[in-house]
Amino acid sequence: MGALDTDDELVPLHTGFDVVWRGCDRGQVAEYVERVETELRLLEVDRDAATRRADALAERLEAARGEIDDLGHLVTEAEARRRELDEQAARQREQIQTDFELAMNARRTETMRELADERAAAEASAARLVEEAREEADRLVAQAREEVARLCAQRDLVMESLRAASAALAEAGPLLEPSPEEHSENCVAGRLPCCAASPTVPAF
Repeated sequence: MGALDTDDELVPLHTGFDVVWRGCDRGQVAEYVERVETELRLLEVDRDAATRRADALAERLEAARGEIDDLGHLVTEAEARRRELDEQAARQREQIQTDFELAMNARRTETMRELADERAAAEASAARLVEEAREEADRLVAQAREEVARLCAQRDLVMESLRAASAALAEAGPLLEPSPEEHSENCVAGRLPCCAASPTVPAF
């Protein structure tokens, strides 16, 4: 069976036997040799087929190893890419958080500034209204004082005129009173009531 382990062609068996006395039957020997050669040829075919299958399996194994190596590289690259994407996503999350905090701080600062501006404007408006009201009150008070002064002056003039008129009436009173004779005549004539008192001038 050692011949099956080599790739050399099998050497056909020699079928010529010497004829000797008391030897084997040549027909049987020839039949046996032919049968053995047939079996050897079948074994050779099987060997060649097995060799081809082994070569094919070796090629497939080598291809599978190549694919495994390629897949290993792909897995390594995929893991590296995944780590890169994870790191990038983490950086983006941090950046988004930072941007959000900055935006909120800026918005808070802007809101506080707007509130301060509105408060300052309201205080300025209130101060202006108070000042305008104070000025209006001062103006009205001044007008009232002027009116009071004018009325007081007018009252003084009227009182002075009344006092002058009273003095004039007081001075002219004796001149306006009738004599006793005229008074009696008037009473008799019915022009004056006899019981009428003399006119008096009010005092101021």
